[in-house]
Amino acid sequence: MRWAALLRALLAGVIGAAAIETPAIAAAGFAVRFAELPDRFVTGGRPATVAAVVSTDRAGDCRKVRWSLLLQVNGLRLEQVRIDRFEQTGSFPVDVRVEGLAARLTDVQLDPGLLCQGRTVTARYALAFVEPIARGQITLTAEAYTANGTLLARQTVTRPVIGRASPTTAPPPTPTTAAPTTAAPSEQPSATPPSEPSTPAPTATPSADAAFAPVTDRRDTGLPLVGFVIGAMLVFVGASLLLRSVSAMRRGSRVVRSRPLV
Repeated sequence: MRWAALLRALLAGVIGAAAIETPAIAAAGFAVRFAELPDRFVTGGRPATVAAVVSTDRAGDCRKVRWSLLLQVNGLRLEQVRIDRFEQTGSFPVDVRVEGLAARLTDVQLDPGLLCQGRTVTARYALAFVEPIARGQITLTAEAYTANGTLLARQTVTRPVIGRASPTTAPPPTPTTAAPTTAAPSEQPSATPPSEPSTPAPTATPSADAAFAPVTDRRDTGLPLVGFVIGAMLVFVGASLLLRSVSAMRRGSRVVRSRPLV
């Protein structure tokens, strides 16, 4: 590839100083399209292939084609562009003309292919960019000419040029830990002992006011049943004593009645 030679030509513009304007009118019956083109260019990567194809629907004699590629940059410099025109046999010689932020690469020789109805001719370029580029864009115009310089057809496209992020300035990666769930975590013993001994919670002791507080419900203590039993026993003892007293009084009265009169 002829990167160094093309770069020197782009910087100095030593291969001619003529204007790089293109004819306004193209021939009828011909069409140019970009058959291979990335959505964007990234600096510092491998060269991207750009392919332009010319076709015709006109019947008749076949013709040879000369390719010319016009590139315009915005947000970057021409010396940051690396481009090479190549065919299956290797690099293809081009004539380079520079004007401001635009450069034109025109084939020195006619393309090896032959343009006919149902037969196309393709031009391929290897395009790369060098740092530093924050963000820019490049406009490519592919033009197909006849051997005597008549414009057959052209197509223009614009693509962004994005700088590769530097590892030192890149933001830290987002942690890949899973988000916490709403379920309550299960309690598990800690693998390491705590740094300070835990203080046991003080045992609650009843206060004096609580000890003398009135009892609102005693149904569960069994005191009514005990009182009932004791009362029944006292009634039984009292009744027994009363009956014995009555019996003793009756026996005494009988003895008095049976004693003879003096």
